[in-house]
Amino acid sequence: MLPINTAITGDGKSLAGQLPSLIGGWNHKLFAMYPTNELIRDQMRQAQSTWRRWQQEPSLTIMDSSELDRKIESTEIDQRGAALLSILRNHDVTLTNPDIFHYVMQAFYVRTGQIGDAPDKIFARMVGIFEQFTFDEFHIFETPQIISVLNAVTDQ
Repeated sequence: MLPINTAITGDGKSLAGQLPSLIGGWNHKLFAMYPTNELIRDQMRQAQSTWRRWQQEPSLTIMDSSELDRKIESTEIDQRGAALLSILRNHDVTLTNPDIFHYVMQAFYVRTGQIGDAPDKIFARMVGIFEQFTFDEFHIFETPQIISVLNAVTDQ
């Protein structure tokens, strides 16, 4: 069953989206998407405040295309898909925008050709890493992002 929280603004939907991870002691990893960079930063501040009150210290990252580029530049990783997986594996909480998820679902981060990757290489591993995917402010995602989310949840 796919839980959908449609409470009004200010009723704690974002906190509700973090609760399974807070209660699970970060054995329940969280991948949360927000439609704007400002919302990502705002949610990071709010989440860090909540985690301090809960005496939790999860490993947190904000991931966007510039973070992927930094990972590639600072390591020997030369593919965006490998950089993405490296970031995801090493954090309890990933806050990002729906574009990253859309690119995963559209196989932008997999190699093609004779030595190509399986089409679901990144998504299958994400499902293995994260216990929870939160799509916050879903109603203002753009059409391609919505389609990617719907494809992901109907395949599961």
